[in-house]
Amino acid sequence: MKRFILPLLIIFIFISLPAKANDEVKTLLKVLDKSLQNKASYTQQKQRQIDSLKIILRQSRDIRKKVGTAQSLCFEYSSFQKDSALAYAIHMNRFAQESNDKELLIEAKLDYSRILSSMGFFKEALAITNSMQQEQLSPKLKAEYFLGQVTIYNHQKAFASNEDDSQENDLIAQIYRDSLLQCKEVPSNVRAFITAPTLLFHKKSISHRPCAAGGFSGRCTCGRPQSPCPGRPDTGTGASRPPR
Repeated sequence: MKRFILPLLIIFIFISLPAKANDEVKTLLKVLDKSLQNKASYTQQKQRQIDSLKIILRQSRDIRKKVGTAQSLCFEYSSFQKDSALAYAIHMNRFAQESNDKELLIEAKLDYSRILSSMGFFKEALAITNSMQQEQLSPKLKAEYFLGQVTIYNHQKAFASNEDDSQENDLIAQIYRDSLLQCKEVPSNVRAFITAPTLLFHKKSISHRPCAAGGFSGRCTCGRPQSPCPGRPDTGTGASRPPR
């Protein structure tokens, strides 16, 4: 039945939309069609990479290399096969315990918690991260810890059952996000990804913020840029400390 419903919906969309919107839909469908055509090639490439990593994992005798390979397998599976990603996250933690390397074990646990969170196991993920003493973490692991907390609370926000829970999780995620941005060990690409939503929000709020003289959009009627506008005090928020 589903195979017949989708074509009917597409036909209905084409009939009901104006000509300009219709052209946009056609363009989007062409992009979608091209993506579907490339899916098989992408899947085969991904599978070859996974098979290669599995061979390395079986043949390796170095425990640290086993941890890294299991971590890579976890990453490769995370985008399309969560159960397998979870299985290799468990292997990664077992190898990390065998290594007797405390830093390696904490890193493995953080990766494990993120996989659990992506699968909807929020309590289990937080049980792992909340058991860690962040004051005792190295700068690198502290950044990983804050990134993990941001990820988990963002996942919880996305699956919140009501607006209050959504806002609460968003607030906690923002607190950890601020703490993450204070870390020197944050890679530039992660920093850009984390700051982009905040910069966009502030840009929108400034462009729509009125001053005492009236007016919006970046420059008020008093003639000065709104950063801050002289007719309204700036109420920017500083970085917050994460909950202990």
